[in-house]
Amino acid sequence: MKIISQLFAIPVLAFALFFNPNTAQAQEKAAAEAAATTDAAVTCVNWTTLPAAQKEKAETAHVIYRQFIKNEDFKGAYEQWKVAYDLAPAADGGRPFHYSDGRDIYMAMYKEETDEAKKKELAEKILRLYDEEIACYPGKDGGALLTGRKAYDMFYYLAIPYSRVLATLEKTVEAAGDNTEYIVLDPYARVVVYQFTNELMDKETARQAYDKLNAIADKNIENEVEYADQYVQAKESMNGVFATIEDFIFDCEYFYDKLVPEYKANPDDRDVYLDVYTTLVKRGCDKNDPILAEIAEKDRAYQMAELRENNKGYAANELYKAGDYKGAVEKYREAISESTDASEQARYYFSIASIQFRKFKSYGPARESARKAASLDSGYGKPYELIGDMYATGARNCGNDAWGNSLAVLAAIDKYQRAKAVEPALASAVNKKINNYSSSKPNQETGFMKGVKEGATATVPCWIGETVTVRY
Repeated sequence: MKIISQLFAIPVLAFALFFNPNTAQAQEKAAAEAAATTDAAVTCVNWTTLPAAQKEKAETAHVIYRQFIKNEDFKGAYEQWKVAYDLAPAADGGRPFHYSDGRDIYMAMYKEETDEAKKKELAEKILRLYDEEIACYPGKDGGALLTGRKAYDMFYYLAIPYSRVLATLEKTVEAAGDNTEYIVLDPYARVVVYQFTNELMDKETARQAYDKLNAIADKNIENEVEYADQYVQAKESMNGVFATIEDFIFDCEYFYDKLVPEYKANPDDRDVYLDVYTTLVKRGCDKNDPILAEIAEKDRAYQMAELRENNKGYAANELYKAGDYKGAVEKYREAISESTDASEQARYYFSIASIQFRKFKSYGPARESARKAASLDSGYGKPYELIGDMYATGARNCGNDAWGNSLAVLAAIDKYQRAKAVEPALASAVNKKINNYSSSKPNQETGFMKGVKEGATATVPCWIGETVTVRY
């Protein structure tokens, strides 16, 4: 057989046959006719066993027609080839020239013939010569390679019904296994897609073909065989063909049955369960399926754990919500030490101040933490609001009389004013607090008795120690 120079160039005839849905009935009819034909028994006669005169005639015809073949004059070669072939189909018993050359001669005639009946006869002669060579010169692979090339010609050149092509493709893959030639992969895929699309093949059979062909390609690519690049090309081509039916043959049910056991065997391997989840969802499986819901919940827990481990601020907030305030403060301090963002650090200090004030009632440390927060972000008003809350809350216990209490209220109002000046968005919230505490400002009569005029400065007693301007 001549080496095919363009293995993946599909003639117009093959495309027409593949894409024309009206050919199905004609193909099946032709297949039935072919199945009814009984081939004559194959004989492997070679000229070494012939009488001298016939041997000489066969050898002479062989030499003559081979010269025509070398010049690619297949028409001129035919008569002498026919003499040599009829006398000694197996040539000299060591070379299959009469079979391979005969196919080339008939293929040239086939391409020039316009009569469909005669083309069909020529096609069958080509296939017959394949069968004879396989029988007489099977080679070490038992004829697997030749069977594949026969299938290739059947599909791309000879317009053989797909049912017969498929049978030949199956036969060569069964015989050759991983050694199946790369030229077989693409036509096999096209036949499978045609058969499945026309309801002549079930999805299980189509899936098996897909898996089998991809396994062959992958094995040869991984082993870096001589034609590894061609296997890469063939794999890309055939999977492009398979893509048209992929969603129909590889459905949720198929992948669910295949992948769920893998998940159950490795339920805590994140790479495994994420691959299972992604594949099943992509193939249309319901996310509410118990297994998928279980995987989703498992990964949420994993991500939360990762977040707690890698985000100290988040971890601190989780500890706070869990009621572990001391642990939350420690985690916020870790977050501060790891952060290089002043604004972020300011908010962590604010969170510490809030816990110290509201949960531990540690007013002094809380104020220091709030001041630190305010110093790190000049546009951050909430630390001032928090200090105001501290002063307002501690006012009743500030000093020994109502005067000291009222001065603490002034200190609180000052902080509220500062909060909204720094961060105007806080105005609405702090104005309500200012209005609530305004009635608790110092009493003018008490101030007169103490000799303090309005507008004078006074120091707030107790831990607050702020200097305020007296307002009555």
